[in-house]
Amino acid sequence: MTKKTTLDLTTGPVLPLMLRFCLPILLGNIMQQFYNMVDAAVVGQFVGTGALAAVGATGSITFLVIGFVDGMCAGFCIPVAQAFGSGDKKMLRRCVMNIIYLSAFFAVLLTVGTSLALRWMLTAMDFPADIFNDSLIYLRVMFLGIPVTILYNTSAALMRAMGNSRTPLLVLMMASVLNIVLDLVFVCGLHLAVFGVAIATMIAQTTSGIVCLTYILRNYPDLRTFESPDERRFSGHIAKRLVLS
Repeated sequence: MTKKTTLDLTTGPVLPLMLRFCLPILLGNIMQQFYNMVDAAVVGQFVGTGALAAVGATGSITFLVIGFVDGMCAGFCIPVAQAFGSGDKKMLRRCVMNIIYLSAFFAVLLTVGTSLALRWMLTAMDFPADIFNDSLIYLRVMFLGIPVTILYNTSAALMRAMGNSRTPLLVLMMASVLNIVLDLVFVCGLHLAVFGVAIATMIAQTTSGIVCLTYILRNYPDLRTFESPDERRFSGHIAKRLVLS
């Protein structure tokens, strides 16, 4: 890996380094909320107030689930950052391998769990009958896309653990622009209404996840090269450490 792909936070003046590292994360967190806002704006402008209400009303649910995914993926990568900072490449690779196992497990668990509980959640929150079906459609697509959301958040968290907070932000900005374009295509051009903005968001999320993963594979050999069977094996001890981080 080169200096362009990482930022060494263990040497140099603390404040400039922290600002350089944290500001992209702050902007990224703000832009993560951009997807639902854009979806609501597009359907409100080109479909109607009912569609606007349906998408807007799902904000708290999507924030709960996507916020959990974001925090989970960031927590997984704390031991990776510790191993990287200490120069322990073997532990770093073992952590990465176990993150892959855990991410796959939680992708299946959360996708199935939220999909099965979706109608119950909307009923429990007393969603109005006139927007219930549109909200259900929007959230069902969003929750079926949880695996690609985990892919992006895990890949972005791994890059941040290696000291690179700039690339995830640039990818997220690209995905946000793509989301806007696809929203307009699917809603204005194909007249898919709420389903269209949900699909647009998932395509944008999938693109951002693939781009981040490709960037890691090309620039971080320590995150893709596992030298021994021990580094590729699932470890309950390491998994517990990742989950509790």
